Amino acid sequence: MTRKLLVALICLASFTTAAAGVIAYDLGGMLYIADDDGTDARLVTDQIGPDALGLVLDLSPDGGSIVFAAHTDEGWDIYTVGTDGSGFTRLTDFSDWDGLPSWSPDGARIAWSSMETDDGRPDIFLMDADGANRERLTDLENWARWPVWRPDGGYILFGYGASTYESPTVIELVLADAETGDLEQFPDLGAEIIEPCWSPDGTSIAVSAKFPGAESFDIYILDAYWGKPEQLTFSDYDCVHPCFSDDGRLFYNTVESLDFWGDDAGTETVEEYPADICRIFVLDLETGESREVCPGNDPDWGPGVE
Repeated sequence: MTRKLLVALICLASFTTAAAGVIAYDLGGMLYIADDDGTDARLVTDQIGPDALGLVLDLSPDGGSIVFAAHTDEGWDIYTVGTDGSGFTRLTDFSDWDGLPSWSPDGARIAWSSMETDDGRPDIFLMDADGANRERLTDLENWARWPVWRPDGGYILFGYGASTYESPTVIELVLADAETGDLEQFPDLGAEIIEPCWSPDGTSIAVSAKFPGAESFDIYILDAYWGKPEQLTFSDYDCVHPCFSDDGRLFYNTVESLDFWGDDAGTETVEEYPADICRIFVLDLETGESREVCPGNDPDWGPGVE
């Protein structure tokens, strides 16, 4: 075998093993899943309509289920469904807003943010994967949003700040003990922050952030202990919804403007939701190269299920 042919086969093997999992995502307010190279996209369920625009979702650790928040005429609630479309289940029935769900690493529990509080400000809540045993983890003065479990399952990172529907960003990251609710504040980054996520080994955190003077949100990666940010994307569009794959790639999506998610979010129809508003990309953290995967919003990576 010649050296050139050997190199070509090695490169081909590297490319073909890249699609080792799947991504779930929102497209036009509908829930889709595809191979993580963007191929073989399929609709997961038709039990939510296009008025559910603004899905926020998380794939279960085993890749078999999706937990997501969707808007209907009854408000925002948390649902689960199998990646094959089976087992569609509504977990919450609060009349206002439940959102931003996140699976625990063992798939047994779900953290989410809820306005089912005395003052109407969202706090972090926990429940079993079937919706049972709900409990409130935080009781804070400002908005607590974007909960995400640390890979060891012992702590939950979330965003905290004086947010509103019109301005959903936060200014602090806080770490909560998942059992006691004890809090530890992350070093102040001096930026507007949304959507933190952990690296698979728990040593790094990716966020979408907008620093003073910046025109748009970009993806940054932080050391989980020191908090020093490194900018990963440099886009004219907002770069949001970062998530890691198990092999260390970083998925995210671009959006034309975060103003799109204003007071009217959840009311547009799929015909009013052009696919080019949101597009999913994957970033190679070793080379810094980014490539487009497919149209969509809020990607989350998971292992493929046979």
